[in-house]
Amino acid sequence: MPAVLDTHAAVWYLLDSQKLSQPAYSVIDGAATSGTPTYISAVSLVEVVYLVERGCIARRRFRQVRK
Repeated sequence: MPAVLDTHAAVWYLLDSQKLSQPAYSVIDGAATSGTPTYISAVSLVEVVYLVERGCIARRRFRQVRK
């Protein structure tokens, strides 16, 4: 089943943060492994830009995003 992620879940998963619960990580990782679509809203992208601009997320962290 496709998953819709909120901003925190998407960022924490991409940055491999320990803040993401193991059940949430398993659902997202399982979807990624099986090719099941995982969505984020356009507003989440805007929120990430805002967090980077405010210094809440270091810009360099996104160079480390897993592929």
